[in-house]
Amino acid sequence: MLVFGVILGFRFATGPVAVVAALGLVMVFAFALCWVFTALAMVVNEPRSVQGLGALIMLPITFGSNVFVPASTMPSWLRWFVELNPESKIADAVRGPLTGAPSPHRLRPS
Repeated sequence: MLVFGVILGFRFATGPVAVVAALGLVMVFAFALCWVFTALAMVVNEPRSVQGLGALIMLPITFGSNVFVPASTMPSWLRWFVELNPESKIADAVRGPLTGAPSPHRLRPS
């Protein structure tokens, strides 16, 4: 995805270390999320059920985040969910190192 973004015209405003740190953060989040679905698969017997429940979990998390649209443009009844969504926090934390903009979420503990 990152290579495709560069092909489309995205340019990094920071150095390669920040880009690798951002990619590492995304990989850690993806790895942690894999374990959630592994635990789900151990509880559910059918592989189709795991796939269906996984989609039921991931669709609201993905589309109910600020990945595609800024949270400030959303209605208040949806904004509270977007601001609590872990994917929104990861997206905010990754945008800083990739674009050079200040990030509301730090990559290190404060």
